[in-house]
Amino acid sequence: MKSFLFLILLLPQQIFAQSQQELARANDVAKAFQVSGCMQVTTGACRSGYNVQTFAGHHLRQLPQQFQKALYEIAYVQAQIWGDTILEGDFFTDGKVQVQKVKVLYKGQTRVGFSITYYEKAWYTGDCDFQVGKPDSLRSCRPGHIVESSFVSTNATEAQVDENQFAKFLPQD
Repeated sequence: MKSFLFLILLLPQQIFAQSQQELARANDVAKAFQVSGCMQVTTGACRSGYNVQTFAGHHLRQLPQQFQKALYEIAYVQAQIWGDTILEGDFFTDGKVQVQKVKVLYKGQTRVGFSITYYEKAWYTGDCDFQVGKPDSLRSCRPGHIVESSFVSTNATEAQVDENQFAKFLPQD
């Protein structure tokens, strides 16, 4: 019985430690992108032996399917945070998160991690007659997208928002 109780008490600590390690991996990816200068490079060599490859639009399909799926799931989870941030303001989204761009960072031939940019169709509702539950009322609102970027661990399981690319509304012109 004592060993069972010990396991029950130890399990949450192990889960917390594992989660902290995964968050540290996403943070390491963010640092690597900063050190390498690869955020400013679309595809090719960066500093200190790093290189980057960018996938956007229909080229996203060139990524291995396992990464396409995992990165979409990360983008979806990251966008859920908007409910406590940008969506507390005068914005409404359609709920369909899309991955816009993926940068894969390498040190030599070893994959270090990803930078992903994702978006969702949105409307600015601060100066229109929008009513929740009445989608037609969005016609008078300014359309656009909410866009954000995150750094993702090499195994595509953990992410950290890019502090230089927090969620922002980009109006459609």
